[in-house]
Amino acid sequence: MLLLTGTAHKIQIITSGTANIDVHTSYMDYTAPSTATPGILNTLITTAATTDVTGSPASGAQRNVQTLIARNSHASSSNTVTVQHTDGTTVSTLLKYTLLAGETLFCLDKEWYVIDSSGGRKLSPATGRYLKTTVITSGTTFTSGPSTNSIFARLVAGGGAGGGCTSVAAAAAAGGGGSAGGYAEKTFAVVPNTVYTIAIGLGGTGASGANGNTGGNTTIAVGGVTVTAFGGLGGILGTALTTLSAYLGGASPAVSTNGDLNLGGEPGGPGLTLVVATPIVSSGKGGSCQLGPGANGITTVGNGPAAPVGFGGGGGGAATGASTVRTGGNGAPGAIIIDEFA
Repeated sequence: MLLLTGTAHKIQIITSGTANIDVHTSYMDYTAPSTATPGILNTLITTAATTDVTGSPASGAQRNVQTLIARNSHASSSNTVTVQHTDGTTVSTLLKYTLLAGETLFCLDKEWYVIDSSGGRKLSPATGRYLKTTVITSGTTFTSGPSTNSIFARLVAGGGAGGGCTSVAAAAAAGGGGSAGGYAEKTFAVVPNTVYTIAIGLGGTGASGANGNTGGNTTIAVGGVTVTAFGGLGGILGTALTTLSAYLGGASPAVSTNGDLNLGGEPGGPGLTLVVATPIVSSGKGGSCQLGPGANGITTVGNGPAAPVGFGGGGGGAATGASTVRTGGNGAPGAIIIDEFA
């Protein structure tokens, strides 16, 4: 408990900002020979100030402060609170703590502790704690949380589309697969409640009778540093021929830039024509990446398959064995996965 034994003794709270702090104290005043009088005080602090949250006892009385509760009731802003004891001449700091939005500081008898915004008691240090993971698949901004001081970002770009096929009677071809999008990882120091610019690369689209289109780049910019994962390249068009043929898959994209880890995507597989008359073909498989597989190639004539679930995989190549133009499969879109830490 906190004791106030003189008429100049007080408990005060210093606040650093304008996030509302709701304060409750309860106490017992003792006077000779054995009189005990309970009391409470509720205080709302709305500015950066030094505020008396428990006043002085009357002359000849001893005030025992049994409970002190201070809650940051703001929806998003933090506020550093300093609890101090003054005897009118000397000030002693009892505790200094940054209350995050929704957190509550308790002093019950001799124990100090903090309850987080979800009602759980904080047992780990205030800094460095894992907070949450967000998978971002669209949009142009990311906003850090009210408690977030650092993030770990994983980026993958859009995958390239598979190559299509042209049309020639009594001919065959198999397009190459699209390559996977590039990948990057980066840890950033960030500011809570701050908007950062991002871009999510779209998957490359298949084109009828043409090379597959390239996937879009995925980026995140923090503090003047932009991390870029480059989109996967499209598979090569399979030109229908009357002879055996092979067409390359999309090459690996450029290696990502400015990450702590920078990688390119897996190249797409080649498209092969083994027999023309009764077509035996194998179109190119899409490249796979850390966050998603590429599409399989096909062994019968048809459009190329799109990349399956996940992010950044390449689309499969198309195959033809008659006078039909074919379209390569779409690449998978990119994504950013962000882990937030206090």
